[in-house]
Amino acid sequence: MAFFIGQFIIFYIWNTFTGYQFKLAMEREETKRIATYSQQGVTAECAHCRMTNFIPIRMDEINEFTCDECGKPNSVYVDITVAQKAALIDRENLSISSYIEDKLDAKQQPGNE
Repeated sequence: MAFFIGQFIIFYIWNTFTGYQFKLAMEREETKRIATYSQQGVTAECAHCRMTNFIPIRMDEINEFTCDECGKPNSVYVDITVAQKAALIDRENLSISSYIEDKLDAKQQPGNE
């Protein structure tokens, strides 16, 4: 009888430990999923009631959502724009007064009138 009680206690401890480990692994996966979800989403207004909703955006399927406030369906259209990368302007040397002074100096030089 003592053997069965000992076996039951060991099984209970093992089961509790593995359940706890499984719960921790699931929480880690959920945290990763939420982090990924928030990186691929956007906050947008409902086309019907103008309430903001967080919408997951996927490039491999049609993006639609149902408004949390009014319950009406919405479609999301993603537009990708490509532009040239520009060099940053040195802000210390750029000011209105220095620009005007440069223009006045250029006009005062001979041959630039």
